[in-house]
Amino acid sequence: MAGTTELGNGNVRNTVESFADKTGLDRKALEDQLNALQEQVAALRQSLSEKGKEVAAQVSDTAKVASERTSSTIRDYPLAAVLGAAAIGAALALLSREAFTPSPRRVSSYIPEDLISDLGHRLASLKSRVM
Repeated sequence: MAGTTELGNGNVRNTVESFADKTGLDRKALEDQLNALQEQVAALRQSLSEKGKEVAAQVSDTAKVASERTSSTIRDYPLAAVLGAAAIGAALALLSREAFTPSPRRVSSYIPEDLISDLGHRLASLKSRVM
């Protein structure tokens, strides 16, 4: 606290208290602890950065292998790839149509039998057109 003086008197009534007097803590010890914590945070940041780079490299390698496998499978079996993609597209189209069509009969999230049979018919039709 800043000291105050009485009018007409040049004496300071209250003296300025030090940090240690106000808080009961040693400023140097707190600064040392803070510096140690900052060093630990820097070490953790460096460690996490290194681990992140390792994981990124592993994910990248896995993605490359998966891409190469997919490409070779498509080259080896082009008809199967086209049929598979068409089947997935048809299934997603039918499911999205069913999901966005309001229906009072839809009480739960299961796929109704008529939707499954419709999907089967469409896939058979698509297969006959492709072959």
